[in-house]
Amino acid sequence: MENEYLIKQQTMLSKAATLNEMLNFKKELEKSERQREELSYELESLIKTCDEKDKLMSKTLLELKEVTENCDTFERQNTKLQYDLTLALEKLEEMTEEAERFAKESTNSQKLLADSEQKREESQIQADEIIK
Repeated sequence: MENEYLIKQQTMLSKAATLNEMLNFKKELEKSERQREELSYELESLIKTCDEKDKLMSKTLLELKEVTENCDTFERQNTKLQYDLTLALEKLEEMTEEAERFAKESTNSQKLLADSEQKREESQIQADEIIK
């Protein structure tokens, strides 16, 4: 009988220990569930942040592409302008040389005209003297 009592007591203690273990397990399970929910929220937040950064990165890459295209266009335009300017300078040099040549020819022509005018006057004076 005493043996049965001890067995009953042991069974009750065993059940109590099992109940305590179950309660502890339940608490740990609830704690784990809360942690899982917190981690899930953090993961969603990180995913959202990554998506926003991806969008920003895509936008930045698009802007960089546009800036690069603009730079290429400006570089081509600059090269063409430099070429056009070089041609214009060469043409200006040619025109300046031609103007200098015309100025020299004009000076020579004026000199020849003055000389001819002087000779004509001298000839006129001689002709007048001969006639007298």
